[in-house]
Amino acid sequence: MAVPVWSRVPDLLGHNVADRSRGASTLRATALRNSAAADFTSCSLAFDHWCTHHIKPWFDDHVHWDTDLTRRWSGHDVDLTRPLPSDLIVAAVQADPELITAVGPYQAMLAPPGSLDIVQARAREIYASGWRPPIPPGPSRQELAALVTAAATSRSHQEGCHASPARASA
Repeated sequence: MAVPVWSRVPDLLGHNVADRSRGASTLRATALRNSAAADFTSCSLAFDHWCTHHIKPWFDDHVHWDTDLTRRWSGHDVDLTRPLPSDLIVAAVQADPELITAVGPYQAMLAPPGSLDIVQARAREIYASGWRPPIPPGPSRQELAALVTAAATSRSHQEGCHASPARASA
């Protein structure tokens, strides 16, 4: 008896990947298993539809998160003129623990990123009041840039002083 391809989907989709990926892989596999499609075209179209509705929102959420995080790491403040990214909404739980009712299921991937929309206004109020998440200990942006510059300069200097004869003559 031939083994249906959908029975191997968990392995094909990285079922054993740790953390959140395991849950997402299981959901993808279940969607394929539950598909009544008998041919690969129908199965792949059903899977594409499922991914568009269940995986793409998470991808879009992280693109927004990463874009805004890069902007903030560049020295800009929280932009209250645009929707807050999910990392800021999650952080706002520190200022208002009642936000956990929406944030908890999101963090457990039991609710999609859009589920945070119900607390977007409250999180915006928190940031508008001037509250910001605490900055973890470590070097400042300027200190980190100085450390990287010093290390790069030191490495370049060492490579020049310790060049092998073969490299020096090349």
